[in-house]
Amino acid sequence: MRIGDVLLEHGWIDGASLVRAAAEQRLAGKRICSLLIARDLLDPDHASRALGEQHGVFAALQRHLAGRDQTLVTLLPATLARATCALPIGRMRNGDLIVCVRDPSVATQQALASALKGTFVLAVAPASQLESLVELEYEPAVTGEFDVDISTTGPIVSVGVNLATRPDPIVPDDALGDLGSLSLVELDDTRVSKDPSQSGMLTLPALPKVGSAPLVAPKAPLPPPPTTALAAASQIPTAPALSLPATIAAIGAATSRDEITDLAMRYAASRWTASLLVTIKEGVALGHRGHGHQLSADAVLAVALPLALPSLIQVAFETGKPATTAPDGAIQARLLRLLGNPRWPVAVPVMVGSRIGLVLVVGDAFVTDRVSSPDVERLAAALGDGYARLVREAKK
Repeated sequence: MRIGDVLLEHGWIDGASLVRAAAEQRLAGKRICSLLIARDLLDPDHASRALGEQHGVFAALQRHLAGRDQTLVTLLPATLARATCALPIGRMRNGDLIVCVRDPSVATQQALASALKGTFVLAVAPASQLESLVELEYEPAVTGEFDVDISTTGPIVSVGVNLATRPDPIVPDDALGDLGSLSLVELDDTRVSKDPSQSGMLTLPALPKVGSAPLVAPKAPLPPPPTTALAAASQIPTAPALSLPATIAAIGAATSRDEITDLAMRYAASRWTASLLVTIKEGVALGHRGHGHQLSADAVLAVALPLALPSLIQVAFETGKPATTAPDGAIQARLLRLLGNPRWPVAVPVMVGSRIGLVLVVGDAFVTDRVSSPDVERLAAALGDGYARLVREAKK
């Protein structure tokens, strides 16, 4: 089955969201599950389960990735790990190595078998999450380089999802310590069989044998998950906006990326008629937060502007400087419509360390002074400094 069919069958995504994501995928160049996760339309654990069912391998859930044994990364050569997007994450009770991969193909199995000693089993996780972990574990650290992905709360948990409180009829929440030796499905299958809402286990056809553990997954159909609200893409906090100096000071003391973003967007909503904060992913500007008459939550989440075509965002990203003009084109015209066709729009790159990870673009100021650029630059600089500070603190 195609991955979209698996997601629909289990009720983990609705048809309209899937169709929209499939259309956006052509521009974004991302895998469908990763795109849906980035849009907060798909729970990462549901994505893993769907991929596991599609390929007939174990599903690496968020708690498995979070509780992975980082000492095992040395078992796989860095070059091969990056080439196959593979990461050892634990061992089964019988000692078999668990390797999480993006593509559990026969070619991937053969490549891993040539480098690993002993038997191993494959698990699968969404591409965007696993790619981040592989880069984290196998890419050499570069001084001053900070990579912040605010489309999720990190490589483990998606925005707005609290693993400590989220109801999950398949895997009850518990402490990571209960994972013991991180036996993926050996532990989870027991939990499933005790759940009266499930009807048992289904043995799936296995790929060519690599290890000795069976490949199993919950039997369909599974109960649909609770409805997940759209990310608060255009929801500006209701608290009064601070002045720009006070906003910058508050960002400097903020303890989370959401808090930093909320502070910045609250100020933007008080200063400009419209604003849009986009993240840069694989040559595409993806809508993250925004406000304005044309920038509803749906509209923000639907933003996927290719950087190969001219727009203010493209100019700001490529030059690394504020942009107030851009060549005419379909993408520029769409961006201006989203901003309410402002007379004096400004786009400013957000530097996170030495990389441009985001771009902030605003429309006309409420006070028509035409001096928006300095304020946007100061706000963007505070955003970048705040994100980079959190990354540095996380690495300590």
